[in-house]
Amino acid sequence: MGLMTKWIDSLRSGEYEQCQGQLFYDGAYCPLGVLYEILPAKLKSNHENYIDENIYNYLNEKIGVNQDIQSRIIDMNDDNDRSFDYISNYIADEIQEGRLKDIELSELIK
Repeated sequence: MGLMTKWIDSLRSGEYEQCQGQLFYDGAYCPLGVLYEILPAKLKSNHENYIDENIYNYLNEKIGVNQDIQSRIIDMNDDNDRSFDYISNYIADEIQEGRLKDIELSELIK
């Protein structure tokens, strides 16, 4: 399974409560927090409430989660109160348009 597919499935699963303004807060997650949660442990930083810049750069390089896409997702979540379903549809569209790559999880940790 690709990381983007897993991210979309996780956002749609109902398993994650949605929050705004932080990656994680009191058991809830923003969309990027869900992405961080499903990353292989080898890629995670030791920081509590933000994704290390090196991880952002790695995700940008490997799958195309660049600053523009991150900003759009943050705006949808924090400023426009969009649901995880809505945001997952945006991510799926970005994959279909070729702006995000659905790289296999096993490839990420090589």
